[in-house]
Amino acid sequence: MTFTKNKNAEALGITNKYKRKYRVVEGNGDFKKGEIITLKRDDDSDCPWFWKEDKSGYYSIYWYRLEYAPKGFSKLGLSIGDIIVREDGDEANVLEVFENGFMKSYWYNFDDASAYYTFKEAIKEGWKIKGEEEEDEVKELTVKEISEKLGYEVKIIKE
Repeated sequence: MTFTKNKNAEALGITNKYKRKYRVVEGNGDFKKGEIITLKRDDDSDCPWFWKEDKSGYYSIYWYRLEYAPKGFSKLGLSIGDIIVREDGDEANVLEVFENGFMKSYWYNFDDASAYYTFKEAIKEGWKIKGEEEEDEVKELTVKEISEKLGYEVKIIKE
């Protein structure tokens, strides 16, 4: 899920922004779709500065062109028998895990080997591990802070 247009990191509720990795979902002249990038400098705009994956340079890109990078595609995060889910919902089985990648089955044929993929390729393809939940960060706000963000007074009622 991409971020909302015309909002900065604070308005988007992004915390730990310098520790996170982001995936480009809509490329620009500097970043390609699927590239994994990290925040270099947040200037409180909706278009801060990000490092390229290999730190060879940094450029600005709008938040709405990004999403959180999926977690789990590493030797420690992937196990034989895990199910990989493609963005269209198709599923495949992890048949073997290697140092830098894994062997997967065909989509919806969990027994026969299809191909070897690196972890980097899987992340760029947008694949996720079935059952892996996105970590929703909870942001605590007072009623006054909520009112300020919404632009009108908020009253708490019992349900």
